[in-house]
Amino acid sequence: GKEKAQYLFFPGCALSAYSPDLVLQTYEHIRKSLPETGIMLGCCGGPVYLLGDTGTATKIEDGIAEDFRRLGATGIITACPYCYQLLKMNRPELNPISLYTILEEIGVPAQKSAHHAPYTIHDPCSTRNERGIQESARVLLRQSGHEFIETGHSGRTTHCCGMGGMVYAANAEVGAAKTRRTIKEAKGEIVTYCATCRETIAGQKGQIVHLLDLIFNPAWKAAGQVPPKDPQIAKENLRSLKKKLVVLSTKKQFKRQLRQRKSREKFEVT
Repeated sequence: GKEKAQYLFFPGCALSAYSPDLVLQTYEHIRKSLPETGIMLGCCGGPVYLLGDTGTATKIEDGIAEDFRRLGATGIITACPYCYQLLKMNRPELNPISLYTILEEIGVPAQKSAHHAPYTIHDPCSTRNERGIQESARVLLRQSGHEFIETGHSGRTTHCCGMGGMVYAANAEVGAAKTRRTIKEAKGEIVTYCATCRETIAGQKGQIVHLLDLIFNPAWKAAGQVPPKDPQIAKENLRSLKKKLVVLSTKKQFKRQLRQRKSREKFEVT
């Protein structure tokens, strides 16, 4: 990351564990329009907060806030709708901004028509009262060349994917029933903009793709068939992302030093 940043991109643990490449592609795309954007990996504290361990959740939030202040950031861009909801509720001073709001503002890569049957859009339950985020997701779907349909439960009445409130941890049977209900209501393949929803629905053999796959992943057709990651693969993905970011940071530092050296040489010659 950078020593100073205007914005911090916070992909969240679920998206990072799902696809390091999607995180990197999204980050690089943001930086084309907002070059003073850094990246912060980690968890928002949501899982332990939902399980009632507010003390640990507060410590995690304190760490995020400390890095935010140290870097002089003015806003934190969240890819995870629940990260957005939690930080907006508990840490409004961090000025959380949804990634999908940002992508709508800066635009996404132009796509040819996908020629795919319409997706059923699934709104994460954490966006029930966030109409702006819901609309941004729909704008991005259209811009990426994909049609979609609504179910009887979308927007303010969207059904939970089954993981909300960490239901699976408390009662896996109830969680699975909620997931199957969501799959049954969908007409064909599902698209969502929550990595946890994607993982949960895929875990019950639902055909689902993440919105970021449709925008940045050329193999988006295959992405709808990706099963949930087992914990070991998820950990490996997180480690892989950290290594790739170190390489990316080193390359940028080298290019910056090279530009500075060329500038000095030009000054010395003239």
